[in-house]
Amino acid sequence: MQLSIRDIVFEVFRFLWENRLDLLRMMAAPVLALSIFGIGLSALLASGTPEAEGASLSGLHVLGLFLAVALPTIFYVMFAVAWHRRCLRSEEQTTILSALRWDRRKTLFLGRFFVIALITLALALPPAVITMIVGGGTAAGLAQSGVGGPSTGILFLQLGKTVIAVVVLLLQVRLAIWLPAAALDHKLTLMEAWVMGRRNSWRMVAILILSIAPAMLAAVLVSSAVGLFAQATGLAGTLTFRFVASLAFNFVYYIVIAASVSALSISYRELRRKPSPGTPYYV
Repeated sequence: MQLSIRDIVFEVFRFLWENRLDLLRMMAAPVLALSIFGIGLSALLASGTPEAEGASLSGLHVLGLFLAVALPTIFYVMFAVAWHRRCLRSEEQTTILSALRWDRRKTLFLGRFFVIALITLALALPPAVITMIVGGGTAAGLAQSGVGGPSTGILFLQLGKTVIAVVVLLLQVRLAIWLPAAALDHKLTLMEAWVMGRRNSWRMVAILILSIAPAMLAAVLVSSAVGLFAQATGLAGTLTFRFVASLAFNFVYYIVIAASVSALSISYRELRRKPSPGTPYYV
């Protein structure tokens, strides 16, 4: 079957609006925790001096880099699993504690998330390397022949990056069907998830982009507003301002996550739905 882009996108918006209070409750803990962590980490890393504490500062940087990746990933998994179930099993009563409690389901979801990331990286890395080599070689060759210059090479590189980004997006949306199955305890292999999205790759990309577009626009507006306010007031360096700005960014970020998870959940539900045999025809 083919997914209906318009119907699914409208359903995503309707679902988010009708369940906005549940969304705020579920995202409150990750948004607050990540905002506090971000401010605390930046203050901790800025507290030492490289000359006197070179070794310890290096260790803090390594620990900070690890936590900066690990904590957002963990909170994403917690929220995504809970929101997948909220979207596809609305009758289930999910509490904040159950949403944040780590269990086998979240471990499986995290494992699949990493498998998808590694597959995408493995498939995207060779074309990226080839693009860099071909783009640089083309620029050098055109420059020697007098046909082009550095801008020509940059154009080739940008074109190659765009193609790779599109391919990566297509791969990810097809493989991401594997994730809601983990959240719902459905038995589904990676190959079955790939086959399930057949003939719907571009439709799933369109559904994802249109679903998160309003939240992404809000992110741009929030970023611009925060920047203008910081310039006008001179409060950019204060701890309070950075905390409030971090809260705003993380809030919009989780709206984007909720929209993308909702789009994936509804697409998964529609792809699993067996086509109707239609009305019987009697002679």
